[in-house]
Amino acid sequence: MSASTQNPAEQLQQATLALDAVQKALDYSLADLKERSQKADGKISAALLDQHQLVSYDLALSCAEVTGARFAIDYAKRAQQASGGPANELTLEERFALLFTAEALQGVRNRLSARPADFGLNEQWLNATVDYPAARQFCLTQLAAERVAELGQLMRAQDGVTGAYLLDGHHEMMRETFRSVAEEVVMPLAEEIHRHDLDIPDAILDQVKELGCFGISIPERFGGIQSDEQEDNLGMIVVTEELTRGSLGAAGSLITRPEILSKALL
Repeated sequence: MSASTQNPAEQLQQATLALDAVQKALDYSLADLKERSQKADGKISAALLDQHQLVSYDLALSCAEVTGARFAIDYAKRAQQASGGPANELTLEERFALLFTAEALQGVRNRLSARPADFGLNEQWLNATVDYPAARQFCLTQLAAERVAELGQLMRAQDGVTGAYLLDGHHEMMRETFRSVAEEVVMPLAEEIHRHDLDIPDAILDQVKELGCFGISIPERFGGIQSDEQEDNLGMIVVTEELTRGSLGAAGSLITRPEILSKALL
C-alpha cells in the first residue's frame, strides 16, 4: 500500500513499526558492545569500552535519533487531537514527524550497514531490521524530493508556521512575551551586532533582565523566578527559542549559558 492510499494513522503506524524493527538491531548491538566491554566480574571496563569509540558513538547517536522520532510521532498525534481537524488529511505536524522518522531510519541504516560486523550484526540481521522491505519503502516514500518540497510549500502557505506548540497557559504567555522582545528589541539590532562584532548592547540586556532572565532556572527561594516546587526546563527552552528567533548570538545563547550554569551550581 502506497502512502497516497494510506490515511495518516496508517502512515504513522508504519513509521512506528519501522522504528521497532530498527530498535531490535540497536538493542542487539548494544548487548554485543556491553559483552565486549565487560571485565571478568561483569562490570563495564572503561578501557575496553574505549577500544570501541566509533561504535559507541554511532549507537548513542542512533538511539537518540530513534527516541526523538518516537517523540515526534507522539507529538504529531497529540497535535492532531488538539486541532480537532479531519483525521483523513496529513497535518503539518504529521508530515514533519514522518520526514524526521524517515531521516532517522536512513541515518541508522547507513551507520549499521557500513560496518555491520563492528556492531555484531550480519546480513541476516540487517535484512530483518534496517533493510526489511516495509522500512525501506517507508524511507523511499517519505524522503522523496517531491515529498520534502510539499512540506516546504505547506510551511510557506502557513506563513512559516512549523507546528502547534501545545503549551499550557503559563508557558504560552512566556512564549508570546519573549517573541515580542525578539521582534521588537533584538531583531532591529541583530544585523549591526553581527556585522561589526559588537558587544551585546544594554538595550537587550536590560530588557531580558527586567523580564527575569538570568534567573529562570533559579528557584524563588534563592531570588530567581522558578517555582520552588519543581524544575521548569520547558520555561528555559521556550524563552531561549523565542529569543533565538531574533538572534542566536545576541540573545538566544545570551541567557542559555548562565541558566545552564545556575542549574549546575544548584
